Amino acid sequence: MEQHESSKPSMSWTNFLISAVLIVIIMVQGRSILVPMVLALGVWMVLNDATAWIQARLSFGQFQLPRRWAMLLGLLAGALALLRLIQIVASSIGRISNHIDRYERNLERVLTSFPAELWDYVLGGTLDTSVGVSTQLVTLGSSYVTAYIGDIASSAGSVMSNLVYVVILVIFLLLEQGTFATKALNMFRGSTQRARFNRILDNIHDQTRRYVSMKTLVSIITAFVSWLVMVLAGLEHATLWATLIFILNFIPNIGSIIALGFPILMAVVQYPNPAPILLLVVALTLVQVAVGYFIEPRLMGNQLNISPFVVLVSLTVFGIIWGIVGMFLSVPLTVILMIVFGQFESTRPLAVLLSGDGLIASPEHGDEANAFAN
Repeated sequence: MEQHESSKPSMSWTNFLISAVLIVIIMVQGRSILVPMVLALGVWMVLNDATAWIQARLSFGQFQLPRRWAMLLGLLAGALALLRLIQIVASSIGRISNHIDRYERNLERVLTSFPAELWDYVLGGTLDTSVGVSTQLVTLGSSYVTAYIGDIASSAGSVMSNLVYVVILVIFLLLEQGTFATKALNMFRGSTQRARFNRILDNIHDQTRRYVSMKTLVSIITAFVSWLVMVLAGLEHATLWATLIFILNFIPNIGSIIALGFPILMAVVQYPNPAPILLLVVALTLVQVAVGYFIEPRLMGNQLNISPFVVLVSLTVFGIIWGIVGMFLSVPLTVILMIVFGQFESTRPLAVLLSGDGLIASPEHGDEANAFAN
């Protein structure tokens, strides 16, 4: 009898592991379909939250702004922000190309300050002292780009087609969202199952909304302060680098580090001596440290209750499965997994492992599950 009872958990965990492997295989093989669907759901959720926010702010007394007008204002604001982003990138690229000769001369000066043996090793023993090091490095890089030009063109075409697909999916979600409540009501016959399903959806929406809103605020603060530092330092194209810092800050842990590489590289090819470069590196690093270790924890607190180690692992796993999109979505997807796991006794131990403090509310208590462990 004891042997029979002890075999139940092992069978349960075996089934779970098999299911997990199958899910990973589906995510990898079906990424061309699943990634646009997940992005469309995210855009749809953000658009609905923005619509509710606009409707609440522009309603006075007896006047209630119609939802369709609030949604149109949200779409207009998003379109203007996207156009502004495209304008910043296009104008900055144009200005960079106009000064490319000066940047190349400054870069050559920096590169030649290193031992020639280093570049001879990098170039595979083909260093030509009669030609600039930067020119030879560009030629070497161009050979790699040419070798993968087909893949690059294919990836660019895939991005454009996915954007169109995402837009189409969002439009259909907006058209059909009026029926979602009825569908959710009729999916389950029992009130207990229906309540659990609604609780899971409410928790997912609440936690992802909090994360996106707080992360957006933190990214704005980081980008703005970094922009001030770069402007005061006289760094060229500061708006472009601040925009990249804002976007890449949504990638947990490594995004802010990657973002710093762009203004630092710009400083290397712009400034004639290392002193302002070092000052800029120190100042931008201090901004990232101040925001990442002091401001962001105070704003976000322990709302998500995710282990920092789990965040790093999820960043790696979802990055391998879905690439750069998976890195951006790693935290929201982990939050969703933790919420779903916490609602079922069989997977509850996994939710505990994913959590930051090991405290997960009982599935029967909706309020505690929604707040996690405060």
